Amino acid sequence: MRSIPGVGSQLARQLHDLGLTTLEGLEMAAHDGRLARLGIGPKRLRGIIDSLAARLGGSRRPESVIGREPSVADLLAIDADYRQRADEHLLPTLAPRRFNPDNQPWLPVYQTDRGDWFYRALFSNTALAHRLNTTRDWVVIYFDDGTASGQRTVVTETRGDLRGRRVVRGRERECSEFYEELKHRGTENTEKKEREETKKDEQEAYSAA
Repeated sequence: MRSIPGVGSQLARQLHDLGLTTLEGLEMAAHDGRLARLGIGPKRLRGIIDSLAARLGGSRRPESVIGREPSVADLLAIDADYRQRADEHLLPTLAPRRFNPDNQPWLPVYQTDRGDWFYRALFSNTALAHRLNTTRDWVVIYFDDGTASGQRTVVTETRGDLRGRRVVRGRERECSEFYEELKHRGTENTEKKEREETKKDEQEAYSAA
């Protein structure tokens, strides 16, 4: 515990008295208010939270991609498949170490091959996702084709032209183009259906005459 900046000998003893013996437990206590009730001020608490996030979740940095990556269409399709299967309780679950004091296997995991890519998807279990209550919205997708690999997070956009739509973080422009293409295809299909119905009506009218 004392390896975390902001945790001195006195606080370490208090944490031990609370039964907190792991960094994961300390992180949970920092977010659920137990540390604040020990008299930890906001600035010190934020420092502890940031240190734990860096230690347990890796330093905050853009999502890494080595080489090429799947299209946004494929990533959005994996996202949709994962969330549907998770809602229908069709996926195996694991017990994450973070934010899981009872060690319950609640986190659904989806693994699949599509084309040249192997995918692994699961809901985000970061401190930020818990703080924003998006642990059933943010989906982290890992991908690998043997030569290229990386990860992307898919979320529901909350602002702008894409508000309410699923988007791949870092590839918002491509998502916008993807949805515009879907809209265009939908318009074309509607017009084609209308032409076919008109032609059918004309043929029926001709036959009746």
